Formats: sequence, structure tokens, C-alpha cells
Amino acid sequence: MTDQGQPAQGPGASGPGPDGAGFTYRGAEHELIVVARPEARLRARADGVRSAVGADVSALNMFLSDEQLALEPLFGSEERLQQSMTTGVENVPDLGLFYRVRGVRSRAQELRARIAALPEVDTAYVKPGAVPASTGSGRPTGESADDSRRLKEGTPVTPDFGSRQGYLRPAPEGIDAHWAWQRPGGSGQDVTVIDVEGAWQLGHEDLAAKLAGVVVGTPLTDLAWRNHGTAVIGVIGGDRNERGVTGIVPDAVTAAASFQGIGTAAAIHAAADRLGPGDVVLVELHRPGPRFDYEQRDDQRGYLALEWWPDDFAAIRYATAKGVIVVEAAGNGGESLDDAAYERRPDEFPTWWRNPFNPPTGPPARSWSARAPLRPAPTAVITARTAPGSRSPTTGPVWTRRAGDARSRRPAASGTGPAISRAVPRKSSGTRTRSPGPLPPPRWWSAPWPRCKAC
Repeated sequence: MTDQGQPAQGPGASGPGPDGAGFTYRGAEHELIVVARPEARLRARADGVRSAVGADVSALNMFLSDEQLALEPLFGSEERLQQSMTTGVENVPDLGLFYRVRGVRSRAQELRARIAALPEVDTAYVKPGAVPASTGSGRPTGESADDSRRLKEGTPVTPDFGSRQGYLRPAPEGIDAHWAWQRPGGSGQDVTVIDVEGAWQLGHEDLAAKLAGVVVGTPLTDLAWRNHGTAVIGVIGGDRNERGVTGIVPDAVTAAASFQGIGTAAAIHAAADRLGPGDVVLVELHRPGPRFDYEQRDDQRGYLALEWWPDDFAAIRYATAKGVIVVEAAGNGGESLDDAAYERRPDEFPTWWRNPFNPPTGPPARSWSARAPLRPAPTAVITARTAPGSRSPTTGPVWTRRAGDARSRRPAASGTGPAISRAVPRKSSGTRTRSPGPLPPPRWWSAPWPRCKAC
């Protein structure tokens, strides 16, 4: 690979890599999100903001002009959103209320307080820069300095690395992917997975068969982000041949969605628009949470799944209303998502915000199964994470939610890419045929998860 990496600056951006090279993530920019008052019926255009009900928006337009800012709909125009299939669907937030402020540079916090005080604005909040979920610094487990040197020097022909993919083997070492491949849909046929993060090596020799390319956004020009994205897609859908690795679901179509230039919520929303019921959005990003006052840290402690932020969760609810499965990284920050601290609404969040980590309890959905909690997968949000303070890939709970009213616990890991190996085959063998049926035996989900070297 001949890509030129740009070193990251500041804390919270480091990740594992051979000799510290190629796995230092350059932090993304902060996002200033505005939530409009519903009664204002704002319409943001290139020439300014107006109100569909004739409300006075002169103060807002003056503020934007004086500060050389632009307000743009986060999820597209209201007319476009009205045509979506989720209009009027219960529990899906009004996406037309969310706006992103362009041109904030380093003034996000100062501008937030000022724009939130305007009469047409319900609230405004700043989202810290998102980074790939990683497990800290240091050389990846099982790789020697000689291995790193050989990888850097390159070889004429890439060997078969299948013997190193212990996570494909039966439990307790792996998830028994070979067994799954012998079952209908077990290798991901007729399924599309879109990976939402920053960059990928689209010309990689082991991603030639089923990689559909970048479907939205502009990839970052950063080697570390590219290494991470390439590794994730390789774990999911690496080509099944005599060289390199084989993906857990090698027959699934994979694609990429970059958040650069549009923000994480818009990337999730756009990815969902390109998928059908039972397809998968994988979110391999997280950001600093309130545990350490949203500060960026080298160890990524206190980092949370994106759904903590209202606009990201709105995009996820939009996706699940379409029947799309959403899988998030949610445990590399070492947080217990059941902590009472996450029940407290941040002052900057809308008053209607509720803790997405702990949705309202209620009777299980009629299609739910205690034995197979992933059964209603096409409408589930899957949040994979480790136990508090743990880096073990075999510990920790995961919430599987359907319409926010039912949940169940299963073992999971810090790396969410392999979670697709359970969701995707279930969908392709059951949902496509409209015959859910029981899931495979418990060993399907009881084995430890693999971790890609970049995760």
C-alpha cells in the first residue's frame, strides 16, 4: 500500500498498529447541531432561512450572516422527508427539526449558546469528533515485529491467512463460521452491509468480489482511518479464495458510507436510504461522552455509542423503521450503559430526549423469542459492547431492541464487525423468505468475538 498518512493531533485519536504506524486516528471535527421549534416550521435555503408559517426569523438570519455561518437541513428538505416511508411512524422523531451549522471552525461552544437563545430554536448542542472504536495503543495481539516488517516490505504473492482466522473456527475459539456456511443464507447471500466510518482501501486485492464502493460522503485522506475501514470490511466480507482472509459472510455485498462533510447522523440516514428490510448498517464510530466532560482521551475511556446524541439516534430510528438492522460500536469506552448517570438529560439536549441505552420496558413484541433474541432482526437496533472497564472480547451484554419496547441480553464484544455474522445470515435465510423460523443452536452466539487488528 502506498497511501500517505497524515499524523493525528491531540488526545483520543490513538489506536493500535505495528510499531505505532498507520493506526493513529486523526480526530474528526466537532458538529454543531440545531433543533428547531416545531411551531416555527423553519425552511433553510442557500439564500437564508424562512418560516413556512410566517414566523419572524430575522434575528436568526442576522446571526447567521454576522457570523458567516450557514444553516442546512441535516437530513434533507422537509419535502423530501415527507416522501419517506417513515412519515407518521410511531417513535420516529421529526427529522425536519434537525439542522447542522456550517462554518463554526473552533467556535462551536461559543456559537452554541448564542444560537440556542434565538426564539426559533429549541436547543443546540455540540457533538465531539467521532473516531473509530479501538482498544488502546500497542501492537495487535499475536503479531510479532518480524510479521510487521514483512508486511511493510510486502511479498510478491499474498499467502492464505485462513490459518490465522481463529474466529472462524468452532467455539470456544471462534463462532463456527464454517458450520454456518453450510446452512441456507449462512454466508450472507442477498444481503448488503454498509460500513459507516471514515475511509477504506477500495482497491484492496481481498475485497474485489463483493465491494460496491462508497455510496455516500467523501473518504478521509488518512492512512489510519483507511486501515481501520479496510480491516472491518475484510472481517465481514473478505473474498473467499486462496489468498488473504475470508470474511465471516463472504457472499454479502459490502459498501461504505463516509461521514466526512455530512456528519455521522446524515451518513447513517443516507446509508439506510440505500438499503432494504433486513440489510445492515454497521456504525464503527464512537465519541467522547459525559463521563469525562466530553474530553478526547488517548485511552478512549468514557466514549459512547453514537446513539447517545439525539440526531444520531433519530437517524437510527429512521433506519430501523425501514426494517434495516443497525449495529453500533458501544463498549470500547469501558462504560456501563446501565449507569444511572445516563438517565440524566444533558442541559443542551431537547426536553423530549430519553436515554437510548435504557429504552422503556414493556411486554415483548409478539415475534420475540427468549431463546433467540435476534429473531425480529429486521427491526432491531443491536448495540455491541464489553463489560465496564473490560477489554475482553468475551464479556459484556448487548441490548437488542425492537421499536424501543423490548430488549434482551446476549454476550458480545468490543468489535462490532463480527456481529454482522449473526445478523446477516439470520436475515438472508429467514426474512427474505418471509419465514423467520428458529435461529441456529446457541453456539451461534456464545463463542468469543474476533477483533480486527485496527479495532
